[in-house]
Amino acid sequence: MSNKSPDWTFSLGLIWSFLRRHPIRLSIGLAALLIASGSLLSIPKVLGYFIDQNFAEGNSGSLHLAAGIMVAVITLYAVTAALRIYMLSWVGERLVADIRSHVYNRLLGLPVEFFETHPIGDLLSRLSSDVALLETMVSIVIPIGLRSTIQLIGAFLLMASIDWQLTGIILFVGPFLAWVALILGRKVRTTARFSREGEAKVVTQIEATLNAITTVKSFSAEKNEADRFTTVSEANFNAGEKLMRARALFTFIVFFFALNVAVLVLYFGGRKVLDNTISWSMVTQFIIYVSVAAFSFAGLSEIFSEIKKTLGATERLFQILGQPLESGRTVPPLPIPPGKGSVVFDTVNFSYPARPLQPALRDFHLSIQPGEMIALVGPSGAGKTTVLRLLLRLYDPQTGCITLDGVDLRDLEPSDLRRQIAIVSQEPAIFSGTIRDNILYGNPEATEKQLLEASRLAQAHEFIIRLPLGYDTPLGEKGQLLSTGQRQRLAIARALVRQPRMLLLDEATSAMDSENEMLLRKTFTQHLRGRTMIIVAHRLATVQSADRVVVIDDGHIEGQGSHFNLLETCPLYARLVAMEFDQISSAAHSINAI
Repeated sequence: MSNKSPDWTFSLGLIWSFLRRHPIRLSIGLAALLIASGSLLSIPKVLGYFIDQNFAEGNSGSLHLAAGIMVAVITLYAVTAALRIYMLSWVGERLVADIRSHVYNRLLGLPVEFFETHPIGDLLSRLSSDVALLETMVSIVIPIGLRSTIQLIGAFLLMASIDWQLTGIILFVGPFLAWVALILGRKVRTTARFSREGEAKVVTQIEATLNAITTVKSFSAEKNEADRFTTVSEANFNAGEKLMRARALFTFIVFFFALNVAVLVLYFGGRKVLDNTISWSMVTQFIIYVSVAAFSFAGLSEIFSEIKKTLGATERLFQILGQPLESGRTVPPLPIPPGKGSVVFDTVNFSYPARPLQPALRDFHLSIQPGEMIALVGPSGAGKTTVLRLLLRLYDPQTGCITLDGVDLRDLEPSDLRRQIAIVSQEPAIFSGTIRDNILYGNPEATEKQLLEASRLAQAHEFIIRLPLGYDTPLGEKGQLLSTGQRQRLAIARALVRQPRMLLLDEATSAMDSENEMLLRKTFTQHLRGRTMIIVAHRLATVQSADRVVVIDDGHIEGQGSHFNLLETCPLYARLVAMEFDQISSAAHSINAI
């Protein structure tokens, strides 16, 4: 993601595009705000009239009328203030829900390489606390800002109508306070951005540690993780402290000058009363308007810094919206070709974005026929999993091309392509929910018959029906209630219920016992014939059942052919097979020793 922040006008424009979806509630809220502000400004006038009737004229009838008018004005203010709070708070909540959904949908459409360079904790922070700041801005910050603006302008006009000389004293210090607000507002915005980034790092650290809590405890690394968190937390505190100092200095200067000006006005107003130029009721009104103006100006200054702070957060949030979505190279993308699953890697060169100088595949050429079962073997890091990722278009090669039934994958819509493919990884993702939910994740439209058939073919049905609630058994967070082998079988069922054109298995049976692995090999060889299958495997039995074995090392093909042919023609393959035999022999000796 670019470090350059979007222009703040873009952020405001995008916020407005969501707000205008609810014109009625927004209009009612703003109208209520306007009426509430006007009624609040009328209270000093009514109070002055109340004082004059009570202390000057002693007219009981006028006194009753003044009291009644004051009660009516206060009631109007209370009703409209409550209506404003409800309507604008509703709009704020709606804004949060709409923007969060919009950004989340955008995230789902971004290419995988985006997530390689952006920690999940940082993205969670943007979708939680950063979005929540928008609600505060819409439902609290902006309404208070509008109210303060109306009250500030109204207070100055009413003060001028009472005494222009006293009003001139107020206006004399206005430009200075505005200059202070501008300078300190910039400082608050800068420090607010650093503070938000610090909070994101804290969330990232917590998320990373809790996701690996078993590993942390297994290596007795609690103290190291606690120390690391303390370092990140202290850095966040220091950033927050700078923000607090800037805001505190801002508040001190504004309130100090504003309230001392009120004292100065009271002094000169008292002298005017002694000279019989104005009455005490007018001085009272003027002092109240000075207070309204002072607090409105202070509120505006605070609101200005809050808006700057919020815009800093929304810039981080809306950076996500500026990222390009993954899509087909052709506009519109080509339709999925009607073939049976012929795949060709034509001189493919590829490096992961995070490691651009370290090739994962080099001049890689491989042709796979429809319905063929291919086994990819080779040492760790050779590029086997990379082949599967490129087939899914999780990444695109830098040079060369990959075709499906003669069509370049880059010319296809990624989601359309992936509907033709199912993949099972060594450590499959299991979602919270029931077993049924997890299997149907592969095909939500599958029937009960298809669900059961896929589970049986995956050798998962027997252990599922032994669970307390069978297919409706909740699995908990990340499927921790299942063993690794059970999770793999569940993932295979999820892939099979999809009925894909192509099946990709990346060490999908590595955690299974020999019996279940043998039954699954039978499923692959007998029940799934006709589907193109690519299997990444190390176990010799899995490799021998493949139509063809492709040996990969350092990103290129060392050899391909049948198992027996490769034993004679490919030294690397022979060495890998020998190593597995040594491991099997060692395990057998250990069992015999027991």
